[in-house]
Amino acid sequence: MTLTDTILMLAVLVAATSAMLYSRYMPGWTSSTRSAYTSNSPSISLIRLRQGLYNLQAKSRLDARSSVFSRDRCTVQGLILRLHPPLRADDNCETAYIQTSGCRGSCPSYSQVEQRNLTNIFYSCSCCQPIRFTPAVAVLPCRNGQHIRVPFKKVQACACRPCDVNEAPLEIAKLRDLLTKAAVDTPLPIG
Repeated sequence: MTLTDTILMLAVLVAATSAMLYSRYMPGWTSSTRSAYTSNSPSISLIRLRQGLYNLQAKSRLDARSSVFSRDRCTVQGLILRLHPPLRADDNCETAYIQTSGCRGSCPSYSQVEQRNLTNIFYSCSCCQPIRFTPAVAVLPCRNGQHIRVPFKKVQACACRPCDVNEAPLEIAKLRDLLTKAAVDTPLPIG
């Protein structure tokens, strides 16, 4: 027997016995009120109580299901990326593998009918996103003994944050720019 079933049984027991207790300890009630509680047909308050318990039971089932999904599994994970030299140094410099990090995991999302307007649906979505970075520099070796230094970011911390449809493509574009154009736009330092 689950906790929800136990609560439901306890509430029904209290509802059934409360009519007897009130009629016993409240002698000022009229006989018509007493007969409403002792009749075989359920009273309005008992029907409302059952509806409330049904809603409570449905909500607890939803909470139990969503609690499995609500655990954030968004973590920092290591990545190895292949970094190509800029086009102007493509003949002289080699590709390099850099060790960086990114965010990976699952975050809670749900949708439900709004309580105030039953024709609308409320959506809540969250995505695994980086929240803290540190700068780093990759060094691409060249055949002439020089090196090309390429700046990039390493993810230090991740968290589940609200998804924004407009931000996601922008962040992906920034990451692409960081991995491709940064090497092209960086002057060839001798190092």
